[in-house]
Amino acid sequence: VAGPGVTVLRSFNNVDGQYPIGRLLYGSDGRIYGTTYGGGAAGLGTAFAVSKDRSFALLHSFNGLDGNSLNSGLIQLANGDLLGSTPQGSYCVGSVCSNFGGSVFTMASDGGGFATLRRFFNGTAEGWVPGTMVDGGDGFFYGTTNSGGALNLGTVFRIAPDGSLGTLHSFNGVDGSYPGALLTRGSDGNFYGSLRYGA
Repeated sequence: VAGPGVTVLRSFNNVDGQYPIGRLLYGSDGRIYGTTYGGGAAGLGTAFAVSKDRSFALLHSFNGLDGNSLNSGLIQLANGDLLGSTPQGSYCVGSVCSNFGGSVFTMASDGGGFATLRRFFNGTAEGWVPGTMVDGGDGFFYGTTNSGGALNLGTVFRIAPDGSLGTLHSFNGVDGSYPGALLTRGSDGNFYGSLRYGA
């Protein structure tokens, strides 16, 4: 609800997206970038940009093959491109359809050059359901998965620009489980995060 001092920049509809629940990014170009959980051409979520003058750009409509149901935000890389993740996805071969456990993707700030860096698959040790990513400043991107790992309690991972993935830690319950919040890179070079449950 708009009140004194509040300006509505965009009211969403089913075409440009629904349920923008992810964290917003204030880009280096002054635009605000975000994602939606639903809506778009396939009803599976979108990525968008909106300016202070209320001009709006629909950057990408997700179709399942590239992920869907986005609930985390985008980050901006040093070259201005955007990187994000999806918690799930789906694809069909003929009449047989399968689900997968999310993806990490990149695209230009104008929506061009969209590329899926990595798909995650349910039931794997590398984890699935990735959250908001962090640019490590070392050529890798870092994140957590809410599920999967050695004991299916979540992981911390890093991904290279070519999509290759390394699992840095699998949670075991004693050290916590089910990371839900994004990592934060400290000035000391370490990453900090939190988990939903402990021992």
